[in-house]
Amino acid sequence: MKLNVFALIALVGMLGLTSCNKEKQQEKKIVGTWNIQTAMYTVGETTVDLFAESEEEITLNYKFVDDNQFEIEYTETPTEGEPTVENLRGTWDILDEQLILDYEGSEALLNAGETSETYEIVELKKSDLKLKFANTELTVDLTATK
Repeated sequence: MKLNVFALIALVGMLGLTSCNKEKQQEKKIVGTWNIQTAMYTVGETTVDLFAESEEEITLNYKFVDDNQFEIEYTETPTEGEPTVENLRGTWDILDEQLILDYEGSEALLNAGETSETYEIVELKKSDLKLKFANTELTVDLTATK
């Protein structure tokens, strides 16, 4: 009986270490600058590509650094006129295969009452990242490359 209890405790401990190791591996992989290639929004049966539907040229870059700080640079460039650039900053963390972004000082998010976003990490490789927005009924798939 004592052997079974010991085996169960060892198994639970190994599972916990495996989860922590996977999060550490994901943290190492996410560090860097990611250029968002697609942003697909789905509501019900309707899917819209944010970049394709916009009249402006849009660039969206996420930069994650080792000390769990991030910066997002969002640029809209109209066919005529000056580009509009918005920078969002804050801290990031990975828990249970979710990327959590806590924003600091963003007027747009703070005015809406939101200070953080959670994404499901669908895929994270050395140079490929796919996230799914997890906070609302709205699904956002972001595909990025380094």
